[in-house]
Amino acid sequence: LDRLEEEIDNLRAALEWSQERDMESCLRLAGALWRFWDLRGYNSDADEWLTQSIAISEGYRTVARARLLSRASGFYRNAVDEKKSLQLAQEASALARELNDKPSLALALGIEGEALLNQPLLAQPLLEEALKISEELGDHWLACTKWYVLAELANRQNDHEMQRSRIEKGLEEARLSKDHRRISVGLGYLSFYYIDRGKFTQAGEILSEGLALAKQIGDKDNVAERSMNLANAYIFLERYSEAEALLIESRKAYEEIGHNSYLVVAICCLSYLAWVRD
Repeated sequence: LDRLEEEIDNLRAALEWSQERDMESCLRLAGALWRFWDLRGYNSDADEWLTQSIAISEGYRTVARARLLSRASGFYRNAVDEKKSLQLAQEASALARELNDKPSLALALGIEGEALLNQPLLAQPLLEEALKISEELGDHWLACTKWYVLAELANRQNDHEMQRSRIEKGLEEARLSKDHRRISVGLGYLSFYYIDRGKFTQAGEILSEGLALAKQIGDKDNVAERSMNLANAYIFLERYSEAEALLIESRKAYEEIGHNSYLVVAICCLSYLAWVRD
């Protein structure tokens, strides 16, 4: 990731060159870079190059386009553009199914299912198919995300033992994948389970591990989120100075990456902390 960041200008030049001369290379490069852009907060780069690459490859029926569409849907899900994410996921799943591109199909179906959580009868079969494909592929990274979303589905159905079991299964898969973000995200979900039950000390310990993992890979979005989560746990534990430092860190990170909706949440948390202290 650090090396990619050093080469950011060369990557932009390569994308521009490939858009004009080699469409398949362009699709593969943009599809490969989405997680770097997402992890390191290059949201404007991601939006520009993903949007352009999808637009100029309209009509291509290739695996490279299916993978670009599915990965772009993942980026926009993380960027909280749910409408665009779902639209891209649906297009990706249709093309991936046509081409028998199972990794892209599993990713896209999982994102579709997550977007439809408020309609569980539609979401569950999509998530279960996505999980089945992921496990058939032996892809721990794909599988862990499906377990996390299935856990949220169980939460909404008030089956909290199933919720915890699925989170733990997702964490197991994430650790096997060695993906620090996916582990950190799973730890965040597990901490919410404990916070809902008033176990703030246990939640704080879990969140501290998640924050440390996010910092190791320079995952700006996840650092911001885990910092805010941990601060909220510390407020309940009356560790106000530590909570304030974390919320300031979270606010700064959201300002840098341009996540204005979460920036507002961080500012509201700081206001709440000031109120609690008074």
